[in-house]
Amino acid sequence: MKKSVYLLVLFTFILFSFTSGDYIFKPHTTRVISAYPVSDTLAVDDDSIVVAIEDEDDYELINEETKASYYHDKFTGRKTASGAVFNNQEYTAAHKTLPFGTKVKVTNINNQRSVILTITDRGPFVKGRSIDLSKKAFLDLADNLNSGVLDVKIERLIEAED
Repeated sequence: MKKSVYLLVLFTFILFSFTSGDYIFKPHTTRVISAYPVSDTLAVDDDSIVVAIEDEDDYELINEETKASYYHDKFTGRKTASGAVFNNQEYTAAHKTLPFGTKVKVTNINNQRSVILTITDRGPFVKGRSIDLSKKAFLDLADNLNSGVLDVKIERLIEAED
């Protein structure tokens, strides 16, 4: 027993001495895509969620009514098609055709809650769905995760020219 413990300690020491500590203990890094205010005018809806009130002219309609789903937690920490590291606690989304970096407003048709998201990935690859949302965005739009799919409207934010 004593001999096997000694061999295990010796083996571990040799293993760590021939490998780079950065390779084994690589710190987790996340690219942060920051949120920004959409408007100076804010309102509080019945569920105490702060939402921005925008002019209709600030958006281009992409889908009047379509389906949205959310990312599974297993994708957190993985690279997206844009090269960004995915984090389910950020306001990001996947769309099949919109350019990376595009800001979109996604509105739940049933309760009129909206979120502003950045397109960082491609998908969804499920028939009938147009956008995959981060879990944080999905929870802001839905009452719970049990629904899994929401009826939404998608609008592209039209950036003001400087």
